[in-house]
Amino acid sequence: MSKDVINGVVKEFRDQVTPLVESALNTGTNHFSQEIRKVVQVNSQSPKEFLIETSATLKKGAIEAGRELLTKGIEQLEKKK
Repeated sequence: MSKDVINGVVKEFRDQVTPLVESALNTGTNHFSQEIRKVVQVNSQSPKEFLIETSATLKKGAIEAGRELLTKGIEQLEKKK
């Protein structure tokens, strides 16, 4: 394969993947934002409890982003069939 062909494939792949990744990151960030607001509103938490809840919230946001990425990726594959 020539360098031009490889560059073309990489560009096409990037063009297809970028919207999926952007969507997944937006979903994960929105989920994290909503959940972290709930964590901050609880005033009676110790610093340790706050850090545990924050960690769990980050994990949930990452899971939501991954779920969105998989869902959108599968939808794109089904459209191409």
